[in-house]
Amino acid sequence: MLNLILIFAAAAEDIIRPALFWSGIEQARIVYAGEKHDEASHHEVQLQIIQRFDNPVIGLEMLDRTQQPILDEYINNGMPDSDFKKFWEQNWGSYELYRPILEYARARRLSVKALNMPGSVASQIYKGGLASLTPEQRRLLPAEIHPIEDARYLEYVKKAAEEHTSDPVRIGYIIEAMQAWNETMGESLSRLVPMGRPLVVVAGAGHMIYRAGIPASVERRAAATQTVVLPYPFNGEQMPQEELVKNLKDPALGHVDFGDYFWLLPAKSAIIPKCQLSPPPWIIKLKTSA
Repeated sequence: MLNLILIFAAAAEDIIRPALFWSGIEQARIVYAGEKHDEASHHEVQLQIIQRFDNPVIGLEMLDRTQQPILDEYINNGMPDSDFKKFWEQNWGSYELYRPILEYARARRLSVKALNMPGSVASQIYKGGLASLTPEQRRLLPAEIHPIEDARYLEYVKKAAEEHTSDPVRIGYIIEAMQAWNETMGESLSRLVPMGRPLVVVAGAGHMIYRAGIPASVERRAAATQTVVLPYPFNGEQMPQEELVKNLKDPALGHVDFGDYFWLLPAKSAIIPKCQLSPPPWIIKLKTSA
C-alpha cells in the first residue's frame, strides 16, 4: 500500500490536496487508471482508486469479451485460484501483479468486465490490416472503427510502431490494430454506462493519453464524464519529487497533456534519467505473435 498520496492536477498545474483529487474523480462516471503493465506500484495506485468507490464496475484491458464467462466464474468463486492463474498467464502475463485487484473484486463480488478484442484478431490485423479479417473475426469488433483523430496521439502510436518496423505498410497495420483495440474497449465501456455505477478502467497508459484512445471512443458512443489518472513517472524511473513536478510543469516535455491527474511516485534520491512514455506493450505482444 502506498502511504503517501501526492497528486499533480493538470488543471491546477501543481500538486493538490488529496481531498480535491478524490472529489474530482468521484464526479466522473469513468475513471481511467493507467499503468505500465510490469510496474507493481502502478497496480497499487489502481487498487487504491478502486477502493475509493462504493460498488464500482472494473473494466480490464487484459481479457477479451469472449472470455467474460471465465472471468465471471472466477469472481463468483466457481474456479480455483490455480486454474484462473493459469488462464490469466496464458492469455496475458504476470498474474501476481494483478492478484490484489482481482482478489479485492472477488471478495466483494464486484462486477469485473473484459473489455478487449481477442488476441487472435489483433494478431491478424497486425499481419494484414483490418481488411484481412474474416467475416467471423470482423463481427467480434465494433461496426465502426474510427481512425485516430488526435494528431499527438497518432504520432505517439506511429513512433511506437517505428520502434519495430520501418515498413510503412506494417506501420499502417499496427495503427489499425491500435484503433481496433481502443474502439472495442470504448464500445465495451459505453455499454456499461447505463448501469449508473462508477467505472474504473485498468489499462495501459498508451490507451488513454491525451484523453484519446479509449476515452475518445467512449465520447463518440455515450454521454459520460471521464477522467484520466496516470502514475508518474510513467516508466518507473527513480526521480525525486521536485524533478517530477518540474517535468510536469515543463511545456517542452508536454507530459501534463497526457492526463487529468498524475499520481506521483517519487524516490528520495536518484539519478535523473529522461522521462518518456515507453512503446506500448501491445507492440511487443503483436510482434511476438506475428
